[in-house]
Amino acid sequence: MGRRRVDEEMQLFNDTVGRRIMLLRKMRRMSAVDLAAAVGIKSSRLYWYESGRTSCPALILSKIAKHLHVPVTYLMVETYAKNE
Repeated sequence: MGRRRVDEEMQLFNDTVGRRIMLLRKMRRMSAVDLAAAVGIKSSRLYWYESGRTSCPALILSKIAKHLHVPVTYLMVETYAKNE
């Protein structure tokens, strides 16, 4: 697997995690500031994770999942609907 392919897959992973965090946070009517404070990070860092701009460390991802009341795997696995 080439470097470009690895980078693309990592970006897809970051995007998936970020979308899931943001969706769950909004569904629970939680502000980014409140979630960030609950897990011990700055809200600007949470924005980076939600936008897929950077990878979220496992420890922070685990804390986010706990505060959003989901298993950490839910944040990491994209489910695709088949277009038939």
